[in-house]
Amino acid sequence: MMRTLAVEWGSKYGIRVNCIAPGPIENTEGVARLIETRNVYQEAINSVPLKRFGKAEEIANLANFLLSPEAEYMNGECITMDGGRWLNNQIIKN
Repeated sequence: MMRTLAVEWGSKYGIRVNCIAPGPIENTEGVARLIETRNVYQEAINSVPLKRFGKAEEIANLANFLLSPEAEYMNGECITMDGGRWLNNQIIKN
């Protein structure tokens, strides 16, 4: 949907459409509900190559960049910001 909107809105109105796909972010309701025990918490941390969860400020900084003039040619991108967790899971599966 994001890429379709990027093409449609970009060509028609000059509107850029990008998205952020965050990984686990510390001190959020998502982490609190999905990671209930200390063992599961440690497993989740270990699945992230950077060995920590993200911070809300880091996601906000990426959003700020996407809104800035430095990113005004970026359109139709989904940026995964998860400390390498997705990549780590892909390597383990292969």
